[in-house]
Amino acid sequence: MPDARFKYAYVGFKCTFGVNRTRRGLKLKNKSSKCCNCSSSFRVVLHHSEYIIASHNMVHNHPCSRVYMQNDPWYRRLTVEEKENIEPLLQQSHSSDEIIMHVKEKYNKDITRIDVKNMKAAVNKGNVDVLVTYLRYFESS
Repeated sequence: MPDARFKYAYVGFKCTFGVNRTRRGLKLKNKSSKCCNCSSSFRVVLHHSEYIIASHNMVHNHPCSRVYMQNDPWYRRLTVEEKENIEPLLQQSHSSDEIIMHVKEKYNKDITRIDVKNMKAAVNKGNVDVLVTYLRYFESS
């Protein structure tokens, strides 16, 4: 009978840059991706009520420097609270450079101009949704 304390018999871990790049179709534009088919991985197996590393390949085909990892979109993400704090800046349409510097100084995170553009679009979409709901309310009364 399996031990109830352990949920999995084995778990595999892959480098975040290890997903295969595949073509999506003939007529779709191939988008650039952070993935470079890195084969680095390891597998942890349950053995006599403890996990052990069963196999591993720790060779990466990309640099593993701090700068390289900081530019990964996973590390550029802001928390919900951080997004709420910079929402007034996004609504006031400050320049992207000012917002990037503010985030760097306050949260010590590097974001790109594209990240700022996407955040502004999300904030503006929320404002449009509120306006549409407001107009529909008065239209029905």
